[in-house]
Amino acid sequence: MSAADIALLVLGAAVVLGVLYDLGATTISLSAVRGPVSGRVSAMVWALGNRSRSKRRRLQRITGPLLLVSILIGWFVGLTIGWTLIFSADGALTSTAEPEQQTSRVRWIDALFFVFGRLVGTGSSNLEPDEAGWSTAVALLTLSGVILLTLVIAWILPVVAAVVQKRALASKISTLGGSPQDIICTSWTGRDLGDLNLHLLPLIGELTILAQRHLAYPVIHYFHSSADRTAMGPRLAALDEALTIISAAGLDDVERGTGLDVSVTRPLRQAISDHLSVLDHVFIGPSEVIPDPPTIDRLVEAGIVDGDVVEPALAERTADLETRRALLHGYVEHDGWTWSSVCEDADAEERDPERTS
Repeated sequence: MSAADIALLVLGAAVVLGVLYDLGATTISLSAVRGPVSGRVSAMVWALGNRSRSKRRRLQRITGPLLLVSILIGWFVGLTIGWTLIFSADGALTSTAEPEQQTSRVRWIDALFFVFGRLVGTGSSNLEPDEAGWSTAVALLTLSGVILLTLVIAWILPVVAAVVQKRALASKISTLGGSPQDIICTSWTGRDLGDLNLHLLPLIGELTILAQRHLAYPVIHYFHSSADRTAMGPRLAALDEALTIISAAGLDDVERGTGLDVSVTRPLRQAISDHLSVLDHVFIGPSEVIPDPPTIDRLVEAGIVDGDVVEPALAERTADLETRRALLHGYVEHDGWTWSSVCEDADAEERDPERTS
């Protein structure tokens, strides 16, 4: 075997092993680790989706599916190139065609079609391994194709389920209200917050599960919704701002008897913190602009809070949460939205429960 053939074998084996490592790190790693191929593809596709601010939301809507397809194609092409380099070595394959139909030697294009056929399961009737050692290589080639197909199927299904859960959770938060004030006003019965705690309690478990799914399947972060009510960034920020108002106004003080207490709001706040900590430094970063404190004019008008008492407490509370609110702002911007989508209920008419059209 010549030095050139040895170089082809080494290079091809390195490519195959690299793709298999990337495949395993992306599909079965229960952490935010991404392989070298999927990580770079994610960065390139995401940069493409954010290139134009005017079309960002429309582009981000297709970024997730495009990224998923790009990663799958990258894995398949990588395996094909790696194995083609290996079987391009002189003497790896021999032709079973009639003598008058044979060429002088198996070319790299022949090796490419042989590898492609083995990976997709069609095989080749004109080429076969030349020696027993190469028969083992063919078995490994077929096995790598089976591993690719198995892991891809086992990966795509939970990714789709996680994306659906992410949008469903955002929609569930949206039903509570489209803005921080709206979440409180909608639940206010005239003397207390009604059964708001029954709506907030399930969110704790769902946010925890979603955070772990972000670790197990980082690609779901690149699936964005073009609709405000199903966009996770603005909805989570609105919920957290509502909790800030509730805390500053003492609406979760059990002695006030508002129907909500810290046994609900504190675990929910911690679940939001855990979700943000998963995304922090991996996908998002804090915004350079700290949002203004949330307004409470509607709450004052409805007689829910006393503005003279709550506004100073709210200003002090938001000052203590600058880092957290900057990170929420970064999450909203990364999701393709502005902070106004958090503070203003732009789709209030569509959220009318009596509206069916």
